[in-house]
Amino acid sequence: MRAQPTTDAVLPLLLPRIDELYLDDSTPEKSYRLETYRSAGSLSATSTQSVRCYFLQRSRLPPPPKEVFDPKVGYRIEDISDPDFLEKASGNTKEIYLGVVNEVEKRGGAPVIEVYEVEDRREMRVVIGFRMGGTRNFFSSLSKLYHYYSLFSPRKYVEHFSNGTTVLCLYLKNVPNTKAPPIETSIHQIIKEASLLYALPDEVFFSSSDGAGDGHAVQEATYAYVGWIFAQHFCNRLGTSYIALKSILDESNSVHAEVLNNIKTRFRDETFTRESIKDVIKAHPELVRPRRCCSSRRRPPCSR
Repeated sequence: MRAQPTTDAVLPLLLPRIDELYLDDSTPEKSYRLETYRSAGSLSATSTQSVRCYFLQRSRLPPPPKEVFDPKVGYRIEDISDPDFLEKASGNTKEIYLGVVNEVEKRGGAPVIEVYEVEDRREMRVVIGFRMGGTRNFFSSLSKLYHYYSLFSPRKYVEHFSNGTTVLCLYLKNVPNTKAPPIETSIHQIIKEASLLYALPDEVFFSSSDGAGDGHAVQEATYAYVGWIFAQHFCNRLGTSYIALKSILDESNSVHAEVLNNIKTRFRDETFTRESIKDVIKAHPELVRPRRCCSSRRRPPCSR
């Protein structure tokens, strides 16, 4: 088992590394269990930072189930779990995780999100199940998400199961002495936006570094991402003039082919690149929010 104590300041660097090295490429044959804990108090009398510990342990999973999954029967938790998880987890946790694992299987690997209120605490438990390899940077992105809504997590867990499912469990509370909305309101938003984060192939436009109300919310980050991809296709088009010229020239002629290639290279070198488009969007976040709101008003979500 590897343990890594850390403080708030290094989290933006540490969490993506945990995703990259231990979580993103998990398989039933090679995966890592993760337990994280945050101190109740601050680092010192003169600092508001807390201390966190991250415990990583190589999973010891049984062989994948040989039988075809029967949704009416489901799995037995003992048949697909790490022995350390079976030893330490409560009966309630095993029941919750098994329900999530079975539901992920029924949905063909699509993410499943369940929420539970912790008794006698102003704390909520969010349990997310998904197919191994179905997303990337999810653990670190979820951290950004709940921080955006002025929540913190005193403890988090990641477990893997031999049927190819990962279960991520977050305990969430409101950050003390903030003007955050009731935790139920924030949790409702997190449930909706966690699914967006799961689907986004890149979360470069989502940031919670400046706290709630600043940076891009997940909906805005999604809108910015779609705009980024659209702009790449639009700016990299060679245009009708190039197509007309190409139809006149003979590409089998080496001289003509060289002329076409030089024109194509010049057009693409002098237009916006993938990185320059991203830099422009990130440099002007004030342009994204009103356009996303306008788009939402014109295209409201479909009701079920």
